[in-house]
Amino acid sequence: MGCTDGNRFDKAAVIYRLILESDESEAAFRYFLENADYIDSSNEKEADAYFTAQQLKKYSNEYSDLIDGLLNKLVMSHCNKEKFYEDLWESVMNSDLLFDTEDAKIYALGGIWSDGRIPYFHVKNGIKMSNDEFAEIIENNIELLQETTFVLSCRFEQRTESGSILVDLIERCSNDKEKAVLMANIIDLVEKRTLYYAANN
Repeated sequence: MGCTDGNRFDKAAVIYRLILESDESEAAFRYFLENADYIDSSNEKEADAYFTAQQLKKYSNEYSDLIDGLLNKLVMSHCNKEKFYEDLWESVMNSDLLFDTEDAKIYALGGIWSDGRIPYFHVKNGIKMSNDEFAEIIENNIELLQETTFVLSCRFEQRTESGSILVDLIERCSNDKEKAVLMANIIDLVEKRTLYYAANN
C-alpha cells in the first residue's frame, strides 16, 4: 500500500498539529478524515517540506503494511462510524503502541488519508457462497459473463455507454446471487486489467 506523495505527508504534518491543538482533538481527527478530500481540493497551496524522500521511503517500508492491516481489521469488523473513528483515533493518535513517535503518527495520518477506505462507510455483509455454488452459477450464465467481458473490452466514446450496458446486463440476472457473481466477474476483469497496465507502463 506504500504511499510516497510527499506533499500529502507534508500537509499531514500541519494537520496533525492542528488536530492536537484543537479543544476536541478526537472530533477534529474524524472531521478531517471525513472531509479531507474536500479540504485538500479547496486549498492548492503546497505545504512546507516535512519529510525527505529518504524518510518517506523508510516510513513506507516500516509502516505501510501496518496501516493497511489496521484499516482492514477495522473495516472488516463492520462497526458503525462512531466506533470506527474512535478505534482509529486510539490506535494511531492516542497510543504509542503501534506508532511510537510523532513522525510515525504523522506518516500514519498521511497514509490513512491516502487510503480508499477513508472516509469510512458502514456497509452490510455481502453475499458469500461455496466454490461449487459459484461455479454452478457461472456455468448457468456463461453467455452473460462472456458478454460482460466483451463490453469491458470495447472502446466506447464515453464511460456512461459501457456503464449503462453493464447495468442492463446485471438487471438481466434472475436473482441477487447471480448479480453478485456477475459483479465479482466484472471486478476481477477490471483488477486484472489494472495490474496489467501497471506492469507494462
